[in-house]
Amino acid sequence: MKKLWLVVIAYSLVVFSANLSANLLINPGFETGLDGWQSSGNAKIRVSNPLPHDGENYVYGENTPLFSVWQDISLSDKDILFSDIDTGNLNVIFGGWQSGWGTQHDNGKISVSLFDSNMSAIGGASLPNFFQIILG
Repeated sequence: MKKLWLVVIAYSLVVFSANLSANLLINPGFETGLDGWQSSGNAKIRVSNPLPHDGENYVYGENTPLFSVWQDISLSDKDILFSDIDTGNLNVIFGGWQSGWGTQHDNGKISVSLFDSNMSAIGGASLPNFFQIILG
């Protein structure tokens, strides 16, 4: 069976095709902790100091210079037609919120990667790295 996988490091992933228009992420705002997410480094959930941009929780790297969270999503399990992908009729909209704390100039990357059934990369996109300082 032919499958296409999507690896996501994002808070919002919406795929538009003739068959689907919905956020594909499980627990996109980390409201149930890291449920649905895979992680590397020391990814943790925080509820304050600073406050979340939206909702009750957010993910951060505890005592680590590098961490990541992601979800693997099979588009074939979501009724995405391969013909939509092959003809360029699949639109992926993704994004999230990033910030640094105090005087930190932390930055992150939000990206989406497309893989074929052999897990070979066939495309993707990243948002520009940025940081926004949050106080209190």
